[in-house]
Amino acid sequence: MTPFWRRVWNLNCPKKMIHFLWRLGHNSLALRVNLRRRGMKIDTSCVMCGRSLDEDGAHLFFKCKGVRHVWANLQLEAVREELAGLMSAREAVEAILKMKPEIQRQVITLLYLWWSERCGVREGEQPRDSGRLAQLIGSYAAECSPLKQAKDVGDQVKARKFW
Repeated sequence: MTPFWRRVWNLNCPKKMIHFLWRLGHNSLALRVNLRRRGMKIDTSCVMCGRSLDEDGAHLFFKCKGVRHVWANLQLEAVREELAGLMSAREAVEAILKMKPEIQRQVITLLYLWWSERCGVREGEQPRDSGRLAQLIGSYAAECSPLKQAKDVGDQVKARKFW
């Protein structure tokens, strides 16, 4: 395993988010453009915005009308613009690894939850409001915080002393 991917696998995030980030960096998510490239006869228009723009990673995660609102609600518009300007998914993951930990957790959580939202919409679910998604992203990212984890561990140790 290369040092780059070792850094990804050692992130302080739930393993499902790390696996998602690994797949994103390898451009192996089941995005419509990737499915068409693999030989499926499929409409490549974006599931989330319905526009006839190809659903590739850059569009879905950084340029789609719906995700832009989520980035804006989290006050991460400058981060979105930086990531949208990169040439590959690998470069995006590299940029995410260089971010401050609190921003990094929010970005990874946003990407993961937006992917989950997209998959739900593809299967017929109603999309959630961008404000509600931003709220969920903020709370999930906070749950991954090292300070929260250290406090929780400290609480568990204190609880054991009383037993």
